[in-house]
Amino acid sequence: MNKIMLIAGMTYKDMVRDRILYALMAFSLIMIAVSFLMASLSLSQELKVQISFGLASIHLGGVLLAIFSGSSVILKEIESKTVFTILSRPLSRLDFLLGKFLGLWLLIVFCSVVLSVSLGFSLLVMEGEILFINYMWALLGILLELSVILASALFFSCFASSFILAVIFSGCFFAISHSINAINYFLKQGLGPVLKSIAWATTKIFPNMEALNWRYLAVYGDAVDYSLVSSGFLTSLFWTVLFLTLSMAILERKDFS
Repeated sequence: MNKIMLIAGMTYKDMVRDRILYALMAFSLIMIAVSFLMASLSLSQELKVQISFGLASIHLGGVLLAIFSGSSVILKEIESKTVFTILSRPLSRLDFLLGKFLGLWLLIVFCSVVLSVSLGFSLLVMEGEILFINYMWALLGILLELSVILASALFFSCFASSFILAVIFSGCFFAISHSINAINYFLKQGLGPVLKSIAWATTKIFPNMEALNWRYLAVYGDAVDYSLVSSGFLTSLFWTVLFLTLSMAILERKDFS
């Protein structure tokens, strides 16, 4: 466990010095500011627009951070040859992978919390109210999804020949996993046999990440459905573990000598 924490700490410090982190943080903050501008143009729906657009900005910023950092962190170690030095120590490849994941995960959590606090404070100052418990559930859903996206990016980076390919694969996974409801809708409308088979297979292979979209709880103040929360948590856990297991299987077969 100490070895995993050591790698996690090194990964966290390395990413803190990466300029892309600050670019994505600035992007998210700008989008949050835009949400307040858009809210001022709405009719009697200012708070809902601010919360909805603000949380969507945090979600998008987190997704981009997870994809870009997860797609690059292992490839950077390989290209700079530092992976040889790290793995020459009494350190297993599992410790290496879990340390990288944990370090990036902690960074994503930290950035998401900072942005969420900024949004929440702004809402309190501007509107004087916020459903704190529902707001926290919405943030938890975002973090659970980002865990899966990060693990998928690490997986694709383990076999992709370049950073760009890993980003493309991760982006496609994110897009498809958020389109499952739409695909199910088109399945009911009637498709050709080939398209229907492809669509059906897609819904069975990819997870439905919309199951972790709990932002509506903060926007509309709905009661929390704990059965959906439990299902979403198990979905996140299953896919995160699956991607990390597949990543480990690939790393074990890689020759770094």
